[in-house]
Amino acid sequence: MVFSKTEKESAVNIPQTVNNYYGNTSVINSPSDNVQIVSGSENTVTFSYDKVKDVVDAVEKSISESDLSKEDIETATELLADIKLKIEEEKKPHILKSALVGLKDFLINTGAGVTAGVIQAKIQGLF
Repeated sequence: MVFSKTEKESAVNIPQTVNNYYGNTSVINSPSDNVQIVSGSENTVTFSYDKVKDVVDAVEKSISESDLSKEDIETATELLADIKLKIEEEKKPHILKSALVGLKDFLINTGAGVTAGVIQAKIQGLF
């Protein structure tokens, strides 16, 4: 693959997150800005269920302030209740992320782009 200079410059501004849940890792800083290479052994990844709760609270507030139909609000509320249950049960982070991404996709399809944006902005760095 070959990328133009413009494509390369644009790619630098797009944050990239790569999570490896299957094995020991270490972080190697790259000479490029905002880039970390993860490999190696015996490192741990911390995860905060409280931070995910904060994301859910922010999304819930945004949904209540949105102009979604009653039916879409009910569906979004059901999805949020399911996510809250997963948090209480301390499900694995990738399960929580999948649930939040599913909610985000639902909100995008209903026209609630602002609320979907809240999810996208808040989950960066959580997982």
